[in-house]
Amino acid sequence: MIQTEDELLRAITAYGFLPFFQNDIPGFSVEEMTDPSVWFMEGVPGPWEWKGPLAASQQVVYGKFFHRKSGFISRAWFADWLNVHRDGYDLYARFDDHLVSYRDLEIGQLILDREYLLSTTLKRLVASPKGLDTVLTRLQMETYVIIADFVYAYNRAGEPYGWGTALYSSPEVHLGRDFVEKAYQSTVASSRERILDHLAGMLPQATKQQLSQWIG
Repeated sequence: MIQTEDELLRAITAYGFLPFFQNDIPGFSVEEMTDPSVWFMEGVPGPWEWKGPLAASQQVVYGKFFHRKSGFISRAWFADWLNVHRDGYDLYARFDDHLVSYRDLEIGQLILDREYLLSTTLKRLVASPKGLDTVLTRLQMETYVIIADFVYAYNRAGEPYGWGTALYSSPEVHLGRDFVEKAYQSTVASSRERILDHLAGMLPQATKQQLSQWIG
């Protein structure tokens, strides 16, 4: 059972992909792998506190990648995931082919241009915050936006408190344009097959059809 940040990092590295909460595949989540003594226990650091530093380290990528739910992908596997979910498109090309709305393009480009944007700042920059969370979730699932860290308020004793404010970025900024360009060098089909074969070996409790649907 995961009890430390380092153990969580090792689990993400081993699995390559790790949803935060329970899902259709039994045992395949941070929630199920974590010792209950560090799972949302007041005053005890756990996965919720570790996710920001892990994302900021660039060893893993964090965001709502898995059917609108949050989770981790190791840096080693994120290129293939990006290749599959962008399907050869940058955001402008996806807009040109009428696959995303102008608002998706506007918000994605705003995050790319500003490099790092707190969710609170983003809400002030857009014309209307209505539907913003839905757009951000969609952009994360398509890998144009990621969560690079969480920023916390501090009390007078210098201790962080609250849920933390998401710091949004893009793979181009947080991981580098070279990383993204190399991801496009594989075919989408080969990237998808690599992910499927890897997860099939790691998750014998899941069928190939189940894994294929989970990959999306």
